[in-house]
Amino acid sequence: DSSLKINFEGSFFVHHSLAMVNRELLYALLNQSSFDIRMVPFENDQYQPDVQSKFYSLSTNKLPQHRNPDIHVRHHWPPNFSKPEAGKCIVIFPWEYGSLPLLWRNQLNTNANDIWVYSTYLKKCYEDSGIFSNKISVIPAGIDPQLFNASCLSSKKISELKKNRFCFFYNGGATVRKGVDILVNAYLNEFKAHENVCLVIKDSFSYGKGIADQIKKLSTRQDIAKIYYIL
Repeated sequence: DSSLKINFEGSFFVHHSLAMVNRELLYALLNQSSFDIRMVPFENDQYQPDVQSKFYSLSTNKLPQHRNPDIHVRHHWPPNFSKPEAGKCIVIFPWEYGSLPLLWRNQLNTNANDIWVYSTYLKKCYEDSGIFSNKISVIPAGIDPQLFNASCLSSKKISELKKNRFCFFYNGGATVRKGVDILVNAYLNEFKAHENVCLVIKDSFSYGKGIADQIKKLSTRQDIAKIYYIL
């Protein structure tokens, strides 16, 4: 068999962004006959796609991992930078805090054959942290063009909320790490209650609700520019 044997370790049918990236990557790669990919779950699935889903075939892929893979890919949180038992090590690793911890830098330089990052910004952050440049590849997190394209109909929920106003839309965890506090403060500093705008914040179930509770309180006020909070 000339197929490249790959173990892909990560979360798959879980409600967070890393699992979403993994599903899209595997959906594309598993259609390539030159790859023999085995899924290595990092955490238990939270749901199963139905038979109409394009990911249904992934959920039925229950073959055991390769004992002697050519490549072992890891993409999960918290990360694991140790050397796999067999195969070249590829680590997909998003990091949002600037410089890497020294221990992680040393482990990545020593154990990873290649490091995939989502953007050129991350590549520069890793290079500035001391990661060898020739180990870093920029592999953008792909999208599903069936869902994200200009011909898609607008969300009925968003259309109902914004009415005829200019709508600012935030989709992600309502956390300090993602800067939602900066967004809300900037919005409220720029716009007043009488102006024809609104801010819609679509939160995620995956995060704590400290800031979210404050945003929900702001969404009930009539004396400030309109904010909507959706979970």
